[in-house]
Amino acid sequence: LSWRSRRDVACFTAARQALVEQLGIEPGRQLRELQQAILEQDPTLDPPAAAAPSESGGQHGASNLPPQTRRLIGRQREVSEICELLIAGEQALVAVLGIGGSGKTRLAVAVGGELRGWASGGVYLVRLADTRDRASVLPRIADAVGLTGASEESLPDALARRLGERRTVLILDNLEQLLHAGALIADLAAQAPELRALGTSQLPLRLSSERVFPLGPLDREDAVALFVERARTHDAGFELTDGDPHDLARICELLDDMPVAIELA
Repeated sequence: LSWRSRRDVACFTAARQALVEQLGIEPGRQLRELQQAILEQDPTLDPPAAAAPSESGGQHGASNLPPQTRRLIGRQREVSEICELLIAGEQALVAVLGIGGSGKTRLAVAVGGELRGWASGGVYLVRLADTRDRASVLPRIADAVGLTGASEESLPDALARRLGERRTVLILDNLEQLLHAGALIADLAAQAPELRALGTSQLPLRLSSERVFPLGPLDREDAVALFVERARTHDAGFELTDGDPHDLARICELLDDMPVAIELA
């Protein structure tokens, strides 16, 4: 069985054990049929393939980035600098480092959007906020890039082959949950020369191949502009009066000019 099938069978076994021990019942017919289909490697269970990357210059490669319905205010310098670091490819991982609420994920997604035309292998977001299991990192990356796995190949080898064929950007969000998984990313990048990894974290991973990009608060002018734009989403007629800029600057100062705090305010 492929690594994915083995994982699915293990999930079924754990679910059956829980049902028997806690409720005294066996799985229903549909679950039993699904288990049999997995064991037989039924091709109808294969996930849809990721969209084929574009060969023509200037067009987007495949991507699972969420749609951005709001423009990014400020951070243009940061986006440009991180793009340059990733394109240069001198580090296995560029880590955007900042406290909670500084807008790390929003910035990383904006960088990914900028690089879609360059990354012929695609740009993929891997969310890690809800896990602390090191063993789940590579399967989550595989799911994000649409890798189905193969029985003849280990998951690390299959990922290295997939990610090393074309310029591919992986955005690994909330790496502070899995600091001990940094070595996995470094090893993967070492085997996949076309891979570019961008992480977000509140803590450095302390890798020799890591480039830390500190992310601070917004400039005051951008912080006020963000406040005004978000205010207008609640009241389309909101307009600044003579005294408002000073008051808004004071509010943003009290919020340390942090994007998420401004959003909430």
